[in-house]
Amino acid sequence: MKKMFALLLISVILLTGGTGAAAADTVLPVDVSIGLPLKKSPDLRPPEPLSEIIGDLDVLPRKYLPEKNLTIQETVEAFFEQQYNSYLELKYTNVDSIVNMKKHGNKNMVKWLRMTVMRRKLILENDLGYVSTERLPYKIVFNEEPTDNRMGLWRDYLSKTNETVVHFYISGKKGEVYPPFMAVNSQHSMFFKRIDGVWKIQMHYFPGSSRTFSDIGPIPMPTEGKMLSDLKKEFTGVKSPKPPELPDDVRQYDPKKAVRYAMMFTEKPNSQFYRLGDWIGDCMNFVSQCVWAGFDGGDSMTTNWRVGTAAWANVNNFWHYITGSHGGLHGQQLSGINALRPGDIIQSRTASVRSEPQRYRHVYILVDDEKLILAQNTPSAFVYYSDLSNRDLRFVRPTYMKR
Repeated sequence: MKKMFALLLISVILLTGGTGAAAADTVLPVDVSIGLPLKKSPDLRPPEPLSEIIGDLDVLPRKYLPEKNLTIQETVEAFFEQQYNSYLELKYTNVDSIVNMKKHGNKNMVKWLRMTVMRRKLILENDLGYVSTERLPYKIVFNEEPTDNRMGLWRDYLSKTNETVVHFYISGKKGEVYPPFMAVNSQHSMFFKRIDGVWKIQMHYFPGSSRTFSDIGPIPMPTEGKMLSDLKKEFTGVKSPKPPELPDDVRQYDPKKAVRYAMMFTEKPNSQFYRLGDWIGDCMNFVSQCVWAGFDGGDSMTTNWRVGTAAWANVNNFWHYITGSHGGLHGQQLSGINALRPGDIIQSRTASVRSEPQRYRHVYILVDDEKLILAQNTPSAFVYYSDLSNRDLRFVRPTYMKR
């Protein structure tokens, strides 16, 4: 009976185009890590195996079916409600009734959420780390135009298509940690197209979405056994190493001061510093500010690491500077999350992108080593380490700065 059901399901999906070749994607106008325009390229990806899209036929996900045709705003609200339910209940809900699953970015978005749900579930069940299952209040606030210049680059695309774009913010409880896809305190944009009388999401853009979903190849879906094996290695690494010997006449890093700064300015950036904005990418600028505060602020900068330099504002330049031998800012590389303490730095890149070594695109600072809470900008929100699925990570502890 189960096999007959599986064959019937495959037939239905094939007849409705569920595994057809991915249509050309809506292309994001810029690379948010460096602010450069992205060129449109033909989508030559082959059709993905059915198992890659819907997973194990023996454990089919729940499916969201609206009771009526939804407006665009109702679709946005339903999308986040279903995503949040999956996240909290540790069980994925199929949302292809309101999401165009022929889009490459949307396929990756679904796989990423399924991976995140699986990761959280395994961490919780195997007591590897902290996983929150508490539902927090949030509010979606729609706005007619975004607060940045993204539409200057998107208007030309929209003029050639029949898609509709809406913009909104998601606000939440101050100081709380929300799922990464909510990107609270930041501008979201969502593209829609009416398909067979139903508004379907073509693309969901928010700070971090391009590096997670759109700018990469198909995300490989791991088995539960493979993920559990990797998680056990990830959470059972060596403990924090001994601090290095400090040379004479140096400023020593105070992680408590760095964490205090991060807690104060994660959700509302410090107006005394320039801000690149979520549209371009402000994560390294923010973490550099935290490190600067850890060295008492003021003139605690070096010739090559100061406001406006590449080492201050760029993820990879900062890494090479703090881990290199140069006589300025010094740091100690760490082996994994168990070696970290509050005030340490984590850099990440999407794990599917391994053909471009050293191209890390995001950075966090650890602010709570019990629940493993990280602070970040782009988006301006806290995030749990347990939610960092499909990521390659590297770790460093700022130690001292020569005067």
